[in-house]
Amino acid sequence: MHVADAHKGAIGVIKDNVKLARVEKQITIHTGDRLRVLEKLRDRDERFDFVFLDPPYEEQQLEEDIQLLQTYGLLHDEATVVVEHRSGVELPETISRVCQIHQKKYRDTTVTMYQ
Repeated sequence: MHVADAHKGAIGVIKDNVKLARVEKQITIHTGDRLRVLEKLRDRDERFDFVFLDPPYEEQQLEEDIQLLQTYGLLHDEATVVVEHRSGVELPETISRVCQIHQKKYRDTTVTMYQ
């Protein structure tokens, strides 16, 4: 499992939680902005079956992120991408090769799934 965040404070909390859960060997933590992390994963030839995107609402570039996951070859053929976003944000039905398969609104937050 890979976890990434650009904010050092969040990384500290993630590291503490990983240690408390005793899963240090199962989780790789990446510090840095989303583009650098995606490039690093691409360069390592990583592939994923499941991706969860939950960037800060004011910094979301979800369509671009989903497109980059595909362009960089980071998704297996049947991968699922789950995106948490502000309910007012309308995401397209299709982004490159992935299509929306589910969407659920929870007041101010919406969770959209692509496959």
